[in-house]
Amino acid sequence: YRISASSNARYSLTAGASRLTPDGDRERESRSELGLGYERDLSEGLVLNAAAGVVRANTARGKTAPVGLLRLTYTGERIGYAVAWSREVSADGAVAGYTRSQVFDASATYPLTIDTSFSLGVSHAQSLDGDRDTGSMMYARIQSELTRFWAISMSLEQRRAKPSGGPTAKGHSVAVGLVYSHPDF
Repeated sequence: YRISASSNARYSLTAGASRLTPDGDRERESRSELGLGYERDLSEGLVLNAAAGVVRANTARGKTAPVGLLRLTYTGERIGYAVAWSREVSADGAVAGYTRSQVFDASATYPLTIDTSFSLGVSHAQSLDGDRDTGSMMYARIQSELTRFWAISMSLEQRRAKPSGGPTAKGHSVAVGLVYSHPDF
C-alpha cells in the first residue's frame, strides 16, 4: 500500500509471504514479511528511499530478523547514479533455505541516445548466517526502447562467489532480454 504524504514524500506498507518446497525429504519452509517504507525527493532528480521491517522465517533455525534498505538515486540530464545498502532474508538457492544477507550495490547510467542508455554496476553480498559466504557481481548493460512499453536489453555480467574456507567460483554470462513495462502496473 502506498500513500503520498506531500508533493515530495511518500509512505508505503508492504507485506509478503512465500514458501519453499524442496526436493527430497527436507521440510517445507515459509517466510513472512511486514515493512514500512519512506521515499522523499530531496531535490530535483535526487531521491532517498528508506525501508525497515521484520521477516519471520519458519526454518530449522526459526527466527525473526530485522530487514531494511537505504537507497540514494540521482537522475540528471546526462547521467544517473544509484547507491544502496540492504539487509534481507531470502531464499539462498542451496540447502540452507532462507538466509539473512547484507548487500551493497552501486550503478551509473549514461544515455547514449534519446532511446538508448548504457549502465555499469557492481554489487557485493555477504551472508549473515553460518560461514558468512560472500559474492559479488559486476555488469555492463545497454537498454534501448523499441516502443513506449517495450525495450530490448543486452548485458555482460561477471559473478564471483567466495564460500568461507572453500575455493572461489567465477562465472560470466551474456544476457539478451525483451522488457515490457506499463506505467499502470
